[in-house]
Amino acid sequence: MKNKILGYHGGGYSGCFWEPNFAYADKSGKIHDLYSSGRDGMFDKGKQIHEIKDLDCLQTYPITQKGVDKMLKDYREDFVVGIVKILIDKHGLELGVKCGKCNQIADPHDVTFESYKGDGGIGVIHDGVICPDCYSAGTCQKCEEYCGDLNSYGLCDYCQSEIEKNIPQVQILSEVISKGYDKLAEISKLNPKCAKKYNKQHDQACHDISKEIAELIEAEVNKM
Repeated sequence: MKNKILGYHGGGYSGCFWEPNFAYADKSGKIHDLYSSGRDGMFDKGKQIHEIKDLDCLQTYPITQKGVDKMLKDYREDFVVGIVKILIDKHGLELGVKCGKCNQIADPHDVTFESYKGDGGIGVIHDGVICPDCYSAGTCQKCEEYCGDLNSYGLCDYCQSEIEKNIPQVQILSEVISKGYDKLAEISKLNPKCAKKYNKQHDQACHDISKEIAELIEAEVNKM
């Protein structure tokens, strides 16, 4: 076997039945350890203790970008990012990882992750590879935390609501819109025909007020 990344079920230690383990078959067929753990790991203290034929749930991947992309679908993304770093740093291979947002290939040393969750034990699983550009684009201008999809002001919803609370005019204008909807509902019950005419006036008023609110918020954002 040559020029392949090997993924298999290693691990097998107290508190873990198995976890992803990886090795690398170079162009001469020599096997290099990338990550081994527990009694089912292919290597122990740098010495190969299991043959390829004995590995559990073995999967092989070409040492290409398509191979890495397939690994990202088959294994935990944080594991794969770590393995690609090793292939670059220790074996001089030219590979990257695909950003889950823009699908561009990024250096694994520069990426971060969109979310995390527990693994059922004491570990943490990081999901959603994010390249530096997408991380920057998804970071709120105010709290400077990555939030993913931001609004048109470059803010997360929480920070926008906090800014709105501190602009008295916005509170007043928002209340005008709210009262307008209440008035429209009242007119609709009493006189549906009149409500149609009022509805047009109300829509135009809401549009103008919303525009003014947006300008007030934008002015506040520009001060940051």
